[in-house]
Amino acid sequence: MRLITLVAFCLLIACTATKEASKATLPATPAIPVAMLPVAIDIQQQTVEKDIRYLASDELEGRGTGSAGIEKAATYIAKVFSDASVADVPGVTRYTQQVPLVNQAAPASASFEVVNNTFELGDDLLILSQVEINKTAQLRFFGEISVADLAKEDLEGAIVVTMAGSKEEGDPRAFYQLAKEKQKAVAAKGGVALIELYRSPRAPFSQVSRFFGKSGIKIDKSSGMEIPLIWLNDPKGSNLQVMDEAAGTAVRLSLKPGSRTQVSSRNVLGFIPGTDPSLREEIVVISAHYDHLGIDGSRGGTDSIFNGARDNALGTAALLSVARHFGANPAKRPILLAAWTAEEIGLLGSNYFMESPALPLSSIVYNLNFDGAGYDDTTSITINGYGRTTAQADIDAAIAEKGVKPNPDPVPQMNLYQYSDNWSFAKNGIPAMNVAPGFTGFSPKLMKYYHQAGDHADDLDFAYVTRYVTACVSASQALVNMEVRPDWVEGDELAPTNIRMSKE
Repeated sequence: MRLITLVAFCLLIACTATKEASKATLPATPAIPVAMLPVAIDIQQQTVEKDIRYLASDELEGRGTGSAGIEKAATYIAKVFSDASVADVPGVTRYTQQVPLVNQAAPASASFEVVNNTFELGDDLLILSQVEINKTAQLRFFGEISVADLAKEDLEGAIVVTMAGSKEEGDPRAFYQLAKEKQKAVAAKGGVALIELYRSPRAPFSQVSRFFGKSGIKIDKSSGMEIPLIWLNDPKGSNLQVMDEAAGTAVRLSLKPGSRTQVSSRNVLGFIPGTDPSLREEIVVISAHYDHLGIDGSRGGTDSIFNGARDNALGTAALLSVARHFGANPAKRPILLAAWTAEEIGLLGSNYFMESPALPLSSIVYNLNFDGAGYDDTTSITINGYGRTTAQADIDAAIAEKGVKPNPDPVPQMNLYQYSDNWSFAKNGIPAMNVAPGFTGFSPKLMKYYHQAGDHADDLDFAYVTRYVTACVSASQALVNMEVRPDWVEGDELAPTNIRMSKE
């Protein structure tokens, strides 16, 4: 599970639908005999234990993104898919969706000179897209403007300045997404940079600065169309007047990016066709992230390998058990199996899938994700997103049948629903749920292992872990065999997003 001690900037940005890649296509539906339902679920503890002990072994070096250890984990997962007769997704070879990541250092320097004013990196400027520039150009100032109106302008060779947001959108949660859309529009019309005046008492510049412009691994979105994207702090509106008066004059922008190193990473994807041809376009994504924190000697102690048995070798073992079960016993709906990379550093693997889907997003009806921080209650399973979808009753019954109680998130104020890969789907309108091991809160027992070097397989209760994995498979079986298409419950705050996407 992604670090929950950080305040996620996803709370500040809008939940907007991602348009699917035009090349993503549905697999043909083979002639598969309809299975007798329900199919008995037989999960062996020794198999679960084997999966977890390998994934959480020192050999895999904590499965840090870009490491040799996580590559071994990916190879192991792909072999299980192959042995279970799981198919490749069309366009995906050997279960591998490469995720282009880059380790981007913080900007080396940046300045923006307007008449007698010089704005510097730090208190004044926040860099959202690092693209090198050292240029004097005409300033075009538009104030509040929509993406559509900006796209009508001739911006050839100009440095464009607007206010963050638009006439139609003043909510700071939407500013970043709108900024990226305006960046594309400016680049398409020949502009050389986009600078936005940022002002919001609800999310001050000092707060958003904690999330952008820092060193770290990111999805590599560099392309010939990308231009610098910068926020300029304007808490009192004084810079608005500066830009208005300087419109049409020559200004100078300089940006020197930090160093960039490519990072090798991949999602592991597999496909199991459904038995009912009429449900061909009701794909269920069943997923878990397989990365963890890698090796970190900075915390002291003799153990520097963060093995991640609970987070998330346990959830990955559940995904592998789903692969084995449905590889032998296909269900009514098709299943996309997904082992995500780079969850711990920002849900990057699942976010990339949503931006570059291997299958049409319009054909994905649900995401069932397996992830958690550990457990302190071996009588239950915890569901993040409990009650938000119409699949809840079926999933509850399937879990309870396996001897554990399905419980809602005990700490809803912490928004854990937004801290794992299910959020990549939910924020784009696709119903999603996360199934975690049972916990009562962030108790000392839980925190003893969560994101600690001591999270080893040796001290797991494998009898309970096997019940958890079995319940995950049972929940999956109930979901993919539902009589009606699973959806958001009426009135859920994410349901309107889903409606918008279905119309695009």
